[in-house]
Amino acid sequence: MTQKMSRRILLQGTAATIAVAAMLPARAEGFTPSTDMPFEKKYVDVNGSKMAYVDEGTGPVVLFLHGNPTSSYLWRNIIPFVLDNIPAVTTQYRAIAPDLIGMGDSDKPDIDYTFADHAAYLDGFIETLGLQDITLVIHDWGSVLGMRYARLNEDNVKAVAFMEAGIPPALPAPSLEAMGEPSAQLFGMLRSPAGEEAVLQGNFFVEEVLGKMAVATPLSQEVLDNYRAPFPTPDSRKPTLV
Repeated sequence: MTQKMSRRILLQGTAATIAVAAMLPARAEGFTPSTDMPFEKKYVDVNGSKMAYVDEGTGPVVLFLHGNPTSSYLWRNIIPFVLDNIPAVTTQYRAIAPDLIGMGDSDKPDIDYTFADHAAYLDGFIETLGLQDITLVIHDWGSVLGMRYARLNEDNVKAVAFMEAGIPPALPAPSLEAMGEPSAQLFGMLRSPAGEEAVLQGNFFVEEVLGKMAVATPLSQEVLDNYRAPFPTPDSRKPTLV
């Protein structure tokens, strides 16, 4: 990554404002968090499959990338902060939040769902919509995809705000053992036959990770039901497993 891109990675300007809003939406004056998805989904054809996405507002592009096993629903209470309907916000942006391929309301094509597959669909999505001068707001699995895009397309990325990202020194790790506990135990289990059964049969990432392990405040059943909806069967959960 070039020095130019490294400077852009710093949380500054637009990205810093969004990051603060992401941490404290419930405390903003005049804003009430919602369990409903308040934005209508649109659809675009990418590599022969439909990708669902939210596209609200006008102005500079802010592209939100979710992680595993979430969707654009993750950003439902964050997107209003880049529009003009929050008293504390005085500048409007164009907020775009896709459902990554195989997740949310996007299609589940018969692909391997590797990193390369996800990157190809994300690149295709950005190209098809003609997105330029992008501010990336990225989380979890979406952070790895977003940083890869920024590294390869630095002239098209204005800034990056990241949360719970796959970054050093935690990741990438040279081995499971190097991750330390409890991460080594968790990832070791997920890479075993028992892990495959837990994900495909038990919807592990929704029921256990979102439902119990990775949240500071328990999610309501309504919120969990929104995250369950894209993964009703073992076959539909392949994207979360891979």
